[in-house]
Amino acid sequence: MKIQLPIKNTFYKTSVFLLIFSSLTACRSSDNVTDGNNNRQTVVKINMLGTAAESTGPGKTAATTKTGSLNEAIQRQVITIDKKQTIIATLTPESSFVNSAQASVNSLSSVIKQEKLKAGNQYAVVVYDDKGNYLDEKTFTYGQQESGFLLTGDKTYTFVAYSVDYTAPARTVKDLPLSQAKLENISKDLMFFKRTMMVTGNRENNLDVVLKHRYSQITTKIDASAAGNITDVSNAVITPVRTSASISFDKPEVLFYGPVSANGTTVEFPNKNQSIITSTPTLLISDATTSGELNIKSITVGGTTRNDIKINNLKITPGVRYGLDLKFDGALKTIKVLGITPDQWAAGIATGSRTSLAREKLNDKLNFGPNGKVRIENFQIDDIDVRNFTAQQLADEIDKYDIIWVGYVLNSQLTADKRAVLEQKVQEKKKFFFIGNDNYSTAYFPGRNTPFAGFTFDTNGAGTRQINVIPTGPTQGIFGNLTQNNTIRQIRAIGQVTNYPANATPFLTNPDGSINAVASDNFVSIGDINWYLSYESGDGLTGGTSSCTENSESILLCNIFEKAINYIKNQP
Repeated sequence: MKIQLPIKNTFYKTSVFLLIFSSLTACRSSDNVTDGNNNRQTVVKINMLGTAAESTGPGKTAATTKTGSLNEAIQRQVITIDKKQTIIATLTPESSFVNSAQASVNSLSSVIKQEKLKAGNQYAVVVYDDKGNYLDEKTFTYGQQESGFLLTGDKTYTFVAYSVDYTAPARTVKDLPLSQAKLENISKDLMFFKRTMMVTGNRENNLDVVLKHRYSQITTKIDASAAGNITDVSNAVITPVRTSASISFDKPEVLFYGPVSANGTTVEFPNKNQSIITSTPTLLISDATTSGELNIKSITVGGTTRNDIKINNLKITPGVRYGLDLKFDGALKTIKVLGITPDQWAAGIATGSRTSLAREKLNDKLNFGPNGKVRIENFQIDDIDVRNFTAQQLADEIDKYDIIWVGYVLNSQLTADKRAVLEQKVQEKKKFFFIGNDNYSTAYFPGRNTPFAGFTFDTNGAGTRQINVIPTGPTQGIFGNLTQNNTIRQIRAIGQVTNYPANATPFLTNPDGSINAVASDNFVSIGDINWYLSYESGDGLTGGTSSCTENSESILLCNIFEKAINYIKNQP
């Protein structure tokens, strides 16, 4: 049976349902209004993400923009020092962009590369209202929990954050409006941030802060591995720079620079006595320029000092970090070695039967070669029989070579006029000389108590002795650094040096404390030759290999050749 409700009753029930639904809807809407009340007091927390340089990225060119800043590209130039050496200078902007693969992890870090602050670093944050009136200011210390700013929701605020060399210096007047606030005469690393945003009152607000470096930084690396150790860099200065700059909070895009610094900014190299040295970052306070210069008053590489090296026309943009690489080139050349014979102990460098392992060490491309520890093209090693040459012919022959090797040669064959030629060539400072000096008798070069090029030699007797190391000269080098705990084994006749020039350095001593070996800029003399031979069981290289590092004798031999090669490379 079909039941039909009265129309009136159906209408009534429907009306009641709609009334209840309407009431529920009104209550939910009212709740939403309460939840979304944006004008309540709320906290704005500072989320310090770190610091960043000015943006540089791929595909930019070194052109000046309308704002005066420079888009960045790698800059290269070649500076000729002399006929043997050049410097390849490369100025590279450090990219401010991280790998795009990180984008899914952190959308902000996928754009700008940041460096976190260290615990204890400080920065200040200043708050202005929508009319630019000063409201509040706090100094924050990274790593400590800090309360944020209590502000009113549904309002717009401008936040300014800054740090100067990771401190928060006090400003002279703190409560000036945004249009007048500034930091003045900042001469250290200035980092700055500004953002305007609306604060909502229905939740805690977070302000992400990345402090941007406003001054440039250049880290300079000098690579002289092709030429020798860098023992000194004097008065390295970058110009032009300003003494300081000021920044307006209202319009921070443009810095107001102080006067030009008369002395420029010094480039500091904390570690020397290495073939590659790197400066601490050099802060540059300067507007965009295409005429930056690095001037090095003097640099000593491989024992040779060169003066007034200038790298100019550097394009530098404020806030960008750069790496400036200076690489000494001109290293790949053939080093010519001349042995003086006849050698009475078969120790001629080119053909002597007892120097075979010494030659193996020199001819091993891992030691000396285009990609070796010491970069050269190769060696050309020859011997000459001095008996077949006049004094003038000997002089002409020496002029064709770089390193002159004199072992166990009779004085009767190195007659007075030829000895005079050798002495003259040592004093000309164009070639490098290596000689033995056992002097057991007066028969062999250089002889006992007979001056030679400012040196005087004598004998120290005969036997087998452990010769002591002085950690200086060729005992220190690219193949290893010998210490006082190391010794050099010498047998049979052993010599000593009784007098040497002021610029020469002892580096080995006999057991009685007398000087066994000395080195000057282009001269090395050691009081025995057996330490580099491979003949008797007591000889230093007997049973060895082509390695330059297997024992003290190997290290010393190869370090001497490193010293000799660096001297030749660095001669004008």
